[in-house]
Amino acid sequence: MRRRSNTIKGSLALILSSLIIMKQDEDALLISIVRVQYIGEDNPLSLRHGKVYEARVLQKNWFGVVDETKEEYAYPPELFILVEENHISTE
Repeated sequence: MRRRSNTIKGSLALILSSLIIMKQDEDALLISIVRVQYIGEDNPLSLRHGKVYEARVLQKNWFGVVDETKEEYAYPPELFILVEENHISTE
């Protein structure tokens, strides 16, 4: 009886982990990629005024921008003008 109980628990854990992975995959199917122009103050170490950057749209419409440091950082939308919007599938 105990062996069967462990088998059922193991099966349920496997199903649950599969559902979590499927949910994560579903959320990642569509990534919004945009081109934005920086309108804030010029800073050669992070963002250049007037430069157009490719960005990912993040939560609360913030932008994930690979800036002049070659690293991606989150920036608020009021620092940019939307230049072009695209959607790409990661399937």
